[in-house]
Amino acid sequence: MSRLSAAIRIITSRDVPDGFFYLDQPYIGADQEYYDGYTQEDFDVLLTTLESLTGKFLLSSYRNKGLTEYTHRNGWYTLGFRMMCSMTNRYENKDKIEVLTANYPIDSDIIKDIDLQSAE
Repeated sequence: MSRLSAAIRIITSRDVPDGFFYLDQPYIGADQEYYDGYTQEDFDVLLTTLESLTGKFLLSSYRNKGLTEYTHRNGWYTLGFRMMCSMTNRYENKDKIEVLTANYPIDSDIIKDIDLQSAE
């Protein structure tokens, strides 16, 4: 069984109306030495699974055309912010736009509070 299949099985078997899933899957196109082979098709399988959840989810990813399509189709909420990518920066100085996507409204003040706490 693949990691993706196992993750989908766990998500669907534990989905309840008051459930919550935080998803931080491998990022498509990112240099992740510990994991290789996560494709757009894999990501689409995950997004299709999230469409049918009865519980809540918060998904962390980079901006992605497929994600944008799912977000618009399902009325999901997003919050984007610029992140320095340490893996990418080994090779070049490059920032990425990190996106949080949820099937409930995201309070952007939470992110501001986290930023302030990490600066202390």
